[in-house]
This record gives sequence, structure tokens and C-alpha cells, in this order.
Amino acid sequence: MNRLQTRVPVTRKEEKVCFFKITALSVIWCFLFGCSVLDFREIAVSTFPDTPGQVVPLEDSVTIRFSEPVERESTEALIRISGPGEEIPGTFTWEDELCVQFIPFNDLVPCIRYLLSLEGTLFGVSGKTKEISLTVPFYVDSDGPGLALLQSSPEHGSIVFRGTILEFEFSKPPDPDSFLMGFSIEPETPYSLEWREEGRVLSILPDEPLQANTPYTWHLDSQVRTLEGVPLTVPASSSFYVRSDGEAPALVSIQPCFREGSGFYPLPGTLDDVTFHDSLMMTFSEEISFPDLEHAFSVYPALPGALYQVSGTTFIFEPYRGFVMNTGYHITISTVLKDLSGHPLSSSIDLPFVPAIPELSVLSIGSTGTGDTTFFPDDFESPVPWDIDFYGPDLCHIFEIRFSRPFDQDYQAVTAERISCRAFFPGDLSYPDLENIHWNTAGTLLTMTFAGFEYSRDSIHRTLYVLDIPGGALGLQNQEGSFLPETVSLYIRGAVQ
Repeated sequence: MNRLQTRVPVTRKEEKVCFFKITALSVIWCFLFGCSVLDFREIAVSTFPDTPGQVVPLEDSVTIRFSEPVERESTEALIRISGPGEEIPGTFTWEDELCVQFIPFNDLVPCIRYLLSLEGTLFGVSGKTKEISLTVPFYVDSDGPGLALLQSSPEHGSIVFRGTILEFEFSKPPDPDSFLMGFSIEPETPYSLEWREEGRVLSILPDEPLQANTPYTWHLDSQVRTLEGVPLTVPASSSFYVRSDGEAPALVSIQPCFREGSGFYPLPGTLDDVTFHDSLMMTFSEEISFPDLEHAFSVYPALPGALYQVSGTTFIFEPYRGFVMNTGYHITISTVLKDLSGHPLSSSIDLPFVPAIPELSVLSIGSTGTGDTTFFPDDFESPVPWDIDFYGPDLCHIFEIRFSRPFDQDYQAVTAERISCRAFFPGDLSYPDLENIHWNTAGTLLTMTFAGFEYSRDSIHRTLYVLDIPGGALGLQNQEGSFLPETVSLYIRGAVQ
């Protein structure tokens, strides 16, 4: 049996629309798949070494591979090999469009920790980009127990003052006796040794100031060994020049600074910008004697603290406690201070300043019983008590204290503990109990709920209470060192029941 076929009539307009749709889909399909123009895969990067602490054979090179061709010049600018305190100079060799090797100008030193880092934007030849931040620590030939000199001062070729101290930092503690055998300095100079950092860091202190207008050279050879007998991996030497000094030292600047870890970092401003937790950074025109500074420096009123030497010209005073608000201080440095050539300050230094610590104030006290009342600073001074009422079976009352400065979490609990609501009259009146406290997110509004108040028996026999917010340097204080100049007291009395 023949199957009857029917044809649905199509207009010419519909035929054109269908034709354009098919053509567009064909073009898109070809563009995405047939032509392979769009590639959404990210540029992949692999390195050798690729694991932290990997030991690389001395004959091998640091290598970086890419999953697709990248721009060579901009890529080389992202690659950095660094050792202790310095960047390792070298050149780059491209095996092909996907692989680059770093060739150092000098052989890397065994037993020293190096860092391979790639940091920045990687540009592919195709136009792709990739943000990369990669760091791989590695060793060459061996990760121990070798002995290496990591850094020394003065720097090679530098010009220094007569009182310069020589410093060495090693990868491991050397045997002090072997150091004396393997170290030499010309011209010969009597000296003493000061070891620290568990024997890794050494200061050489000349018994007398070094000779002026004289070049010095020191040497370290393989006689320097660890306590286990492992010799210094690479002998070292350096030279510096000692200049003459005919000028008195001067204080160049003194400014606030802050501690982070074991370091100190300067802040903008002068003494007038010093805040509660700041330390002071002093910079002198030349290297000075640290023991002399310890005797010459003082703060009045007395402020216990410690002096630290950052460099030959930079020193830190760090108070054990913060500076006190609204207190006038004097920094004095006497002419006991001398430079390393023995020249004293031309005159004593006296620097007055007041720390930039804002005052704390109580802006308002909200009072809530069965009704709401807000008291302002003028109300705190009123000799007439304010009537308040209570709510609930425990006779509770809520105070909302709004401060001008914030309190962080470390200070909030202590602050609430020091605010009290005490019974004032009659003498046998019981103190209310603190039931609850709450701070707002900003740390400026403290809500306190007290319970156990008593109503006044009549208009003559009134119950009197005092809300005390302690002021002065021993009163409330926030993390900025701000405190109330005086105690704020709000006198209140129970309503007549």
C-alpha cells in the first residue's frame, strides 16, 4: 500500500529565515571546532626544581616549561633566582618555544638555600595571559650539613667610619676555635668576638677604632669548620675603606615607628604625631657609639623602655608601656654621645612634644526602666539626682553609655568591669548587681543591665545611687590610649512606688 504523503506549504519569507539560521549555525560551528581558533585552556607552567627543598645536581639547570609558546622577553623578566641577601646574576637559554633554562654566571654554591620565583603576568603568543605567583626553595648538590657564609658587613668596596663592627652570618654555627684559625684581617687588628643566634651570627669588635684613611681586607678559608668538622664550602674575602672623620655627629630626624615581628618600620610625621603604641626612630648624621647613646638618652617624665640599634646611624626607643594622653614629654640627648671617632654632640638636644592621643568622652547615657530618658554631659554635672524607674520582678534598669572613641574586644570586658552602679543613700542600701553587658559592633556603645534596685519609700526617704565611669590615667582606657580626663558620675534616685 502506498503511504499518502502531504506537504505543508512554506512561505518565501519563512524559507529566507530558515536559510539564514542554517548559515549562521554553520559559520559558528566552523569557527569553534573546524578552525580551532578559540582555545580556553589556561597556560600551564612546570618547573625544575618543582618541590620545596629539592636538591638539584650541580650539573643540572633550573628549567621552566610552558604548555604553549610564550613571549620570551616578558617571561624572562618574571623569573628570578635568589640566594641569601642577593639576586643571582645569569642568562636564559631557550631550548624551544616551550622551555627556558636559567644559566648562572657563576656556579651555585652547595648547601645554600636558593629560591626560584615567578611573579607577575605571563603573556602567551596566542594573546592569552596568566597571573602567576610561584616560589620554590631548593638546594644545589646537597642540603647539608655544609657550612656557608650567607652574608657579611661592611659590604665589599664600602667606605666606613673608624668604629665599624664586622659582622658575619653563617648557614650553620662554626667552631669558634676554627674561626680564629681560618680568619685573618689586614692590617692586623686586635679584636674580640661576640656570638649570637645560636652561634650562627658573629660580630667582630675591634679593641680600638680602625685606622683612618686605610683600606682593610679580611679572609676566611677552609680552616673554618663546623663542630662536626665540615669545612667552609667556599672561602670568602672582602675589602672596605675607613675614612677620616672631623665633624661632630648630629641628630638628623626623630619620628614615630612601629614594630612588626623583630623589625621596626618608620611612620610619617614628627614627634607631634606619636601615638599611644608608637616607638621612636632616631637617625644620626653618622655612626655613633651605642653605649654612649644608652647613657646620653632620656625621656621625661620617666618612661621605661628599651633602646635598640638598627644600624650604625639608626636607633629605636621602644616604651614598655604606651605614651600617656595629654602629657608633655621631653626627649633629651646629652653631649655624652660621641661618634665612632670620639667627637661629641656640639650641644645637648631637648625635644618637647605631646603625643597625638585623642581624649575619650561620654557623649550620652541612655536610661531605660519603664520609660526612656537620655542624659547628656551637662546632666552629669547636675547636683540634683535624676529620678529613674525599674522594670520586672528583679527591679532592673538599663544604661546605654555612648563613647566618643571605640573600644576593641581586648578592652571591652575590662571597661565594663570598671564601671559601677553603687548605693549612695541610705547607708544600708544594697548595691545593684550587674546582670548583663553588650557592645555594639563599632565598640562605641556599651549597654549595661543592673538588677536589685529599690524604690523610694516616699518623697522624703529616697533611695540614691551613683553610676560611676572612672576617669584619669588609671580609669577607663581604650586601645588608642584614650581615657576620660575626669570621672563621669550620674546621680540617680529610685522613683517613689
